[in-house]
Amino acid sequence: MEEVRLVTTTGGTYSIIMSVWLRRVEDMTVLERQLGERLPRAEIMDRSIVLPTPKHMGHQLDPRGKRMR
Repeated sequence: MEEVRLVTTTGGTYSIIMSVWLRRVEDMTVLERQLGERLPRAEIMDRSIVLPTPKHMGHQLDPRGKRMR
């Protein structure tokens, strides 16, 4: 799953936290379906969406989220 940027375990309410980068909000449904198929006992408890940023690590990004040259 190339969208996945970070997976970590926690000792809090949720046992796993996952951070992903998606190109479209609609891709969240696809990702959740894939997770359900691969991890049938897992339960998605919460989600949040962060709007795109024009820069990442000092690089200007185009509307597709790709680095501009």
